[in-house]
Parts: sequence; structure tokens; C-alpha cells
Amino acid sequence: IAPHASGQNALRRFLEYTDLNKYFYKILSDGLARYKAIYYVNNTYISCTEVNFKYSDKFYNMIQNNVGIVRLVRDPISTIKSVVTTFRPFKDKKNQINNFSNLNEIFSQIKFGLGGLDKPNVNDTGKFINDTFSQHTFMKPEGSYIGYLCLKYLKFNKIIYVDFEELNPEMSYKTILKLSNIFNFKINKPSNFFNQRVYGALTLIFPLELIYNYFNKDINFLITSRFQFMHLPDSHIKNRIYNLNSILGVNQTLDIYVNKEDYKYIQTINIKDIKKYFKFFLDCLHNTLDKLEKLKLSEKDILSFLIQRQEYRLKLKEILDKELQIIKEHRPDIVASWKYYQEFEQMCKELDDDIQEKDFVN
Repeated sequence: IAPHASGQNALRRFLEYTDLNKYFYKILSDGLARYKAIYYVNNTYISCTEVNFKYSDKFYNMIQNNVGIVRLVRDPISTIKSVVTTFRPFKDKKNQINNFSNLNEIFSQIKFGLGGLDKPNVNDTGKFINDTFSQHTFMKPEGSYIGYLCLKYLKFNKIIYVDFEELNPEMSYKTILKLSNIFNFKINKPSNFFNQRVYGALTLIFPLELIYNYFNKDINFLITSRFQFMHLPDSHIKNRIYNLNSILGVNQTLDIYVNKEDYKYIQTINIKDIKKYFKFFLDCLHNTLDKLEKLKLSEKDILSFLIQRQEYRLKLKEILDKELQIIKEHRPDIVASWKYYQEFEQMCKELDDDIQEKDFVN
């Protein structure tokens, strides 16, 4: 059970490095299409990420008895922060540049939210809670808080809770190793493959194709974020399989590739100017990333909004009381570790007590 904004992209990516078969579906697929997609495939994991698609109740009810469940969970206030602050690619994103392109313009194609905002708007918190933020499932409460609905349909013999923090680069391999022992699947990649951030500004900016003109000779570079290369189709790679990171002195943030012909050519020339360009490239990139990070909302911003807006605070509490009922019973330690949710609960208690006291006085 992998709600949106809970680390589902990371878990799916890491499970690709195992012997499990990924069940992939289009977000608009109905229950019948999803059922047909997995019927003839063995050793499959099913990602339950939505509950509002057509025939969803029948789809979940037809999943066999005695399944094991991994339930991704996250501090609910952090979930809201991610939804209203999520990075989105610009509508007409450029995938090819040259060494004369305006890099600041290229990197600034990253926007916030589905509206393509230059900076996130804390008022979208209310729209999200009130289910008016977007028509897209992953921008709705029912896309982020789905655990109680899925468990209502599913039959299972065990449920393992994985907190969002357990999928961070520092902990992800240990987490997948634990799951492999519990559910008896094999890991096919070394531990360093799990030390990656699966979704973020870098994965939206890249891959980029750079046509670098060097004395009237075009060198065709493929630039990807770390680990992104292995997930690109052959039609995108175009035989550019020779890594130039060590030659160009590029750090581990990006990977740079060329084809065999360009690789041989680079070894015959003075690459001082090319290295200088990539230093400039990385400086522009990191400046853009720093600016984007400073624009992002924090959990404190979400809580401040909820303090001021009682109607949204009460509605969110109603949603979360239902969503978190089972985990509070079975894994209270995880709930206790959610700093911002605990602050939200305390806020609700104090403000509700204050309201009741005023009503009593009046």
C-alpha cells in the first residue's frame, strides 16, 4: 500500500533491483485492465496507490487470500508539504541544448505544483484538504491517505510498516534487505544502487542532450542524474555508453556519456575548455537548486496555516483519525516519531479546549 507522497516512487525503483516482477499500470486504468495485466504474471508485487478508480472494489477484493502487505507511511503533515510543494517539469521542457544555451533559463524550467507556479502557495493546503486542489489523484487526499480504504478490501496474513524515512539513501538498502528476508525475494544489485534519490529537481531537469561545438566539430553529450542512465530506453541512449565523469572531473551528482566516436575524439584534444564549460554548467545548476530549496514550504508553514484556518484543521483531523487508526494500534512507535503530526495533534487539542472554554464562558 503506497500512497502518493509517501515514498512510493523510491520503493518501486528499489524493487526493480530485485527478482520481483513490477506490476505497472497507467494511472487511468480501471480495475479490469489492472486485473488482466497481472493475471498471467507470477512473483508480482501490486502497488496499491489509488482507491477511486473504476471497479477498484472488485479489483482489490479479487486479490488472493493470505497476501503480505508492505504499507508505506509518513508524517501526514510532511505529506501535505510534499503535495503542495512538489517539483513539476515545465510544460514545454527542453531536452536538447548546446554550449551557447542560457543555462539559467534551462534550469529554471522547474516549477511547483500542477499549476506551474514559480513558488508554492501555502493556501493550496486548504485546497488539498478540501479536495479542490486538482483533478489528479496524486494531488487529492484520497491519493495520499488510502491505507484504511485498501485494508478494508484486502485480505492479508501480515502487514509490515515502512516509514518514509526508512527509504532515505542512508537507510534504503537495509530496509529492502529486511523486506527481502520477510517476503523471500532476492536483491540483484549491490548496495550502492540504493543510495539514490529517485524523484526531485535533478530527475526532472535530466536527461539532457548537450551538443557541444568544438572547432566546428559537434560532440554529443548525454547528461543524466545519478543512476538515471540505467533506466533510459535505448532510443534515448543512442550508443552513448562511455562515461566521462573522471576525465571531466565531474562529481557524483551527474553522469556524462558520449558514444565511441566522440570518446576517441575527446582523447585526442585539449579538453580544458570543455572542463571549464562543465564547471560553469554545474555552478549554474547548483545555484538553481539552492534557489528552489529556499522557495519550498516547510512543515511549519503548513502548521501555521492550519492554526489560522479552523475549518481545514478540523477536516484534516477527521481524515487522519480514520487513516491512522490501525497504525496507532499496531505501530504507535512510528506515529510517536512523527514530529509534525504530534504538533498538529497538540495544536488541535489546545485550540479545541480553548474553543470549548470560550463557549462555556459565553
